[in-house]
Amino acid sequence: MDNAIAMCRYHHREMGESPARFMEMLNDLYGPGHMEILREKSNGIFKTTKALRLEIGKFYREQYREWEANPDGHIWISYN
Repeated sequence: MDNAIAMCRYHHREMGESPARFMEMLNDLYGPGHMEILREKSNGIFKTTKALRLEIGKFYREQYREWEANPDGHIWISYN
């Protein structure tokens, strides 16, 4: 996954109260190039059909099975 952050309750509240600080932390963590890719993805429109939604679900179920088999070595991949 290229857009997930896990935080404790304290930091989740603190970063939620200060979006500018949160963005600064993300830039430091991921780098400006990665953040630009995430911005482009968030601004894009991803239209789906029922067949595509089924394909996406299949993709993530397979990702989950791979993670269950090897939680420490699995690298999550985004569908898009």
